[in-house]
Amino acid sequence: MSMTKVFKVPRSLHIGPYVYKIRADKESVSRLQVQGYLGLSSSDEALARIDISPSLSQPAKTLVILHELLHACDHQYNDGKVGEDVDHFAKGLTQIFEQMGIRLEV
Repeated sequence: MSMTKVFKVPRSLHIGPYVYKIRADKESVSRLQVQGYLGLSSSDEALARIDISPSLSQPAKTLVILHELLHACDHQYNDGKVGEDVDHFAKGLTQIFEQMGIRLEV
């Protein structure tokens, strides 16, 4: 039986020209409820952020974190051309992370 390690994602990550603030707090819950999402990445000249629902259980939280990080990378490095295919990559990476005993937390 392999041991699972939980890695805390930093509160901010530099992706492209932006420093994304990564949050899972009351403000995140409000932003996500308006959109009806479990996670959301957004960037503009004033703010870049990734919101994650704090109520997610594992491994769903790892999946959503990876999904939103991939959206941010796609937007910054690929002009958003991958689009919703990001979901497929996130699912594959989550499967790989699970096999490696890695989970992500905000």
